[in-house]
Amino acid sequence: MDTLLKVYGCGGCGINIVSKLTLPDAPGMPDYAKAFIDTSEANIREEDRDDFFLVPGMRGAGGVPKETHAFAHDKADMILRESKPGTMNIIVFGLAGGSGCLLGSLIAGELAKRGVPAICLAVGSTDSKRETQNTINILSTLERMSVKYAKAPIPMKYFLNTYVKETPPYAAAGPRDLVDEKVIESILKIALVCSEKNEELDRQDVNNWVFYGTPTELPPQLVDVIITQSGPKLHQFRDKIISLLSLLPSRESEVPAIRSAYSKKGYYNEDVMNESGGEIEPIFMATTHAYRETRLADLQDELNEYTQVAEKLSAASEANFDDDSDDPFVL
Repeated sequence: MDTLLKVYGCGGCGINIVSKLTLPDAPGMPDYAKAFIDTSEANIREEDRDDFFLVPGMRGAGGVPKETHAFAHDKADMILRESKPGTMNIIVFGLAGGSGCLLGSLIAGELAKRGVPAICLAVGSTDSKRETQNTINILSTLERMSVKYAKAPIPMKYFLNTYVKETPPYAAAGPRDLVDEKVIESILKIALVCSEKNEELDRQDVNNWVFYGTPTELPPQLVDVIITQSGPKLHQFRDKIISLLSLLPSRESEVPAIRSAYSKKGYYNEDVMNESGGEIEPIFMATTHAYRETRLADLQDELNEYTQVAEKLSAASEANFDDDSDDPFVL
């Protein structure tokens, strides 16, 4: 099969981001295709309809993932028949809504089960109690998909839409427009690393990075993905890295001292180096097991805060009426 990067945009968040994606026609970039999946037609642009899958019987989920599950839990195979996966796949979806979170999880689980490499770019939110709870629930769904259904790793890079708090150091976080840009930047970096146009970095190397259990016999799990051009930033995760791909400008380039279970280096080809004038940064792409000790713990803290606020509001709003009057308009 010829090299193809397939990018799936699921639900409103995923569709809005992927519809803005254009890979440059430049050395080192692979061929790519886009697909859009949703429970309603509200988010799809006219020019993207040819690549659009509408879940049968639905007209939106209203922010309730269970609604999508009822109609779509058995549709992953149908979706992938209509929108065939590539040699490398990226699934973009929000974690806090009702449609994309389930659709993205179903596609990720099915691809992992089939042994088809994919990376999830998932956008969470803590702007309300419901969005925080949805984010926690879908992360748990992805974890179960990996361990119990696919029995294979599911790599996920996490982003956070937020306006209210300092952002955690491990998350690409900020207002929506900024996060959308960061997701697209990540897609461009993944495209370069997985293009199969680099020296000493081929399709099987990328597959081993995703399905790290093949070369290492480590158990599957939902793994965080770190994508950075900074060696020092990568070094912060040195004790948590499972698999590592390094795309380097030259064989003399420095790589952080990381003891990962699986590691492979590759090098930009001559066309890329000439196009950049020799000025190009390395790209490091790592899977880590930092998910539970960072992401889930912080989200649970956020949910507890919302619960405390809700309890205070509930207590403050308790009305105490005079039982002697049956007329609600008597003050």
